[in-house]
Amino acid sequence: MHLSAYWRRWTDWVLTTDKRQRIRLAMSGLAALLMVFCLVVMNAVAAAGLARGDGPAVLPAALLYAATLAITVGYHVPRNDALARLDPASPTSREPWRRYLAEWTRANHVRTAAAIAAAAVVASAKMQPCSRRSA
Repeated sequence: MHLSAYWRRWTDWVLTTDKRQRIRLAMSGLAALLMVFCLVVMNAVAAAGLARGDGPAVLPAALLYAATLAITVGYHVPRNDALARLDPASPTSREPWRRYLAEWTRANHVRTAAAIAAAAVVASAKMQPCSRRSA
């Protein structure tokens, strides 16, 4: 089947009833795929760093990135699923939404800090071999 046929089938599926929920599901699937890809890349970088002797610097980066994945899968996804089950028009949904927003924001800050720290560790590990060679 040609790629345009897959695209047409996907857009027909997305643009039917309950559009927002289907778009959210498609985007969360894409985000999960991207996160797994990034985890594989980070592990490859860590393995290459271990092979070159940069293990002490690169391994923490891989662990920090794995923590971002664990926070997403173990904390955010279950709360997103619970929120999706709420009726947005119901007045009883206000309090769960308020609680969700506060908890999600806090956990997202932790996840973001872990991702930034992982990137900083990788960047510093990549700069160290260059400075050692020039000395």
